[in-house]
Amino acid sequence: MLSVFICEDNEEFLSRIKKYIDNFIKSENLNAAIACATTNPDKLLEYIRDSEVFGLYFVDLDLQCEINGFRLAEKIRRYDPRAFIVIVTSDSQSKQLSFEYVIEAMDYITKDAHDLEKRICNCVLTAYQRYSERIGRKADKLSLKLAEDAAAKDARLFSKGSTILLDYSDIIYIEVTPGKAHHVTVHCTSNKYVARHELNKIHPLLDMRFVRCHRAYIVNVEKIFNFNSEKRKLWLNNGEELDMGGTYVEQVRQGLNAMYARI
Repeated sequence: MLSVFICEDNEEFLSRIKKYIDNFIKSENLNAAIACATTNPDKLLEYIRDSEVFGLYFVDLDLQCEINGFRLAEKIRRYDPRAFIVIVTSDSQSKQLSFEYVIEAMDYITKDAHDLEKRICNCVLTAYQRYSERIGRKADKLSLKLAEDAAAKDARLFSKGSTILLDYSDIIYIEVTPGKAHHVTVHCTSNKYVARHELNKIHPLLDMRFVRCHRAYIVNVEKIFNFNSEKRKLWLNNGEELDMGGTYVEQVRQGLNAMYARI
């Protein structure tokens, strides 16, 4: 599990950050949790000193005590060398001061940023993806940067340029977007999303349930309702029908056999 830590001297702002992160973790069903949210840097250090953690840390630069955020980040590195550290500050020039310290921050966020929640959530998303890679497994979600506005199944609106996470189990198939070069459309259970991507680059990001069935399609074999190799057709459980390329028939057959073997 990815552990998230927040150290912020302003309790109101601390609660605000905590709410953003809590909501994002729950909405995206991430294997992550806030382990410690505190105004006291000693409390945070005590926690990680006594625990083996893989953490994402949001650290206020001005903690209104004898230690500043940079010093705290240095101490965090001693106990959690792989830590993802985000400096949160009221001073937009503070990044320049960081060169005096060895902290390798993944981001610097100003408290008055108009897109504060989005910046914080993007840090959580990036850390989660890197965490999944570091522990040697793929995340069970596809990260997608939208090329068009879209609405999620819970009615949340995502604007062009937003990054979202899609559960593999929710994806039915992915196709080359008709009429748009270098774009793909991801068809999910209750919506579809367009992103600037290519099928041959997106396929390695997916797990074994996804197979290429056509030069224009990648399909989730768990969503296949019927399969006819002679007609080269696939029928999906959402009622759609896909053509199957002749060179991909065996890949689909193997994908279906592997799925039945897992059941």
